[in-house]
Amino acid sequence: MDLITGSTVNDDPARPGRPQSLTSDVLDTRYHRAWSNGRCVQLDLHVNRYSLVEPDIADAPRQRGPSVRRHLRDVRHAHESLIPPPRSTTLFARSAARAARMRTVPVRHQLAVCRDTIGPRPTTNAPTEALEHHARVYRYLRAFRGRDILCLEDSICAYLYFNRLSGVCADIVLGITVQPAFQAHAWVEADGYLLNDLRWRIESYREILRLSPRR
Repeated sequence: MDLITGSTVNDDPARPGRPQSLTSDVLDTRYHRAWSNGRCVQLDLHVNRYSLVEPDIADAPRQRGPSVRRHLRDVRHAHESLIPPPRSTTLFARSAARAARMRTVPVRHQLAVCRDTIGPRPTTNAPTEALEHHARVYRYLRAFRGRDILCLEDSICAYLYFNRLSGVCADIVLGITVQPAFQAHAWVEADGYLLNDLRWRIESYREILRLSPRR
């Protein structure tokens, strides 16, 4: 699938289809668009709905371009006996509980809570070894949850968890695909590493929205 760089569109009838300013809050923008398999998908944050739309002229140059997934890396497996420290266990429990409480509310509200809960983060991440260790601890703790969870709830939990760890600055990403049918997905990444997912699961998705902590 040929996936291209997603765009955000200002909720301004006088300037339809213009990219969002880098200085504005991503959640202040109502419409977010991305291309997948030659089709334009729009996320309307105000009504919590995805839809296929006719692209305007400003979106046309974005229809083709290299995949942005090539830079993402999986966390390496390590033969280590994981005994999560008490602080990590407590942090995971709190993050999971908060994500669970929000799972029935619109995605815009969930992302706003993430944005408002996490303070400024460092501009660079912890060393690779530390980042991978944090990801393995998170996946170890996640395995003990008593129920299956959807990707958005897990990603909200992961965003809250990782961004409370020292030296970690993680983004939550929403992606879409229309092949073979429309699907939406969410994951968390930092410094090119997938923290709560695997690369083969997201290769067909195209980023439509990214929320980063304040720097």
